[in-house]
Amino acid sequence: HLEPKPEGHEGLLLVIDGSARLKHTAPQLIAALDSIHRAMRVGAIVASEPAQHVPLAPFSDAHRQSIVKLLRYSFSLF
Repeated sequence: HLEPKPEGHEGLLLVIDGSARLKHTAPQLIAALDSIHRAMRVGAIVASEPAQHVPLAPFSDAHRQSIVKLLRYSFSLF
């Protein structure tokens, strides 16, 4: 039996393959961030060695920029 989660505690954890063969998808991933609702808690993990992450937090413009920075760093898009 699963209990429903209390409202306001929903979260989205993005787990992204950090392999070089997916580098070309980074611009689409960054663009897709714009479709995430601002009230949601969002975090991101790039599965690479070493793994990089942005912790779950309310999805503000600043938090979005942290995830964009993570993606650009992980895929060397400076």
